[in-house]
Amino acid sequence: MNAHQRSKTRPAELVHLSRALDSLGLLIFAGEDWISPAALLEFTGEVEEQVRALKGLIGRYVEHSKFVRPGGDPEIEEILKVELADTQKQFGLLAALRRATSDFSAEAEELRKLRSGELKIKTLSASKESRP
Repeated sequence: MNAHQRSKTRPAELVHLSRALDSLGLLIFAGEDWISPAALLEFTGEVEEQVRALKGLIGRYVEHSKFVRPGGDPEIEEILKVELADTQKQFGLLAALRRATSDFSAEAEELRKLRSGELKIKTLSASKESRP
């Protein structure tokens, strides 16, 4: 059975769940347009938690052979591994983005303090003058 034939015989539950995830994906992608800025960080954290849980559930089914159909299609197995790896890659990129944003926020706060006079920086000439 080729991929086109398989897609026509998929169980309806899987088709509708997949479409529901696609629709939610669009809502998440457009979150900045409909979620208040104050709630955006909380929203992204909660969504990430749920996505990680779903990835874990699917990953457990893929990893445990008792759930995998005997005589399964090796191409499908490879697709499963690639998609799960890509999901993990996205989590890695999200973590890197958060680290960069955190570093940027710290630098922005330091710059704000410097501009307001709350933070003083020793210049090279000032540090030379203080030496004996």
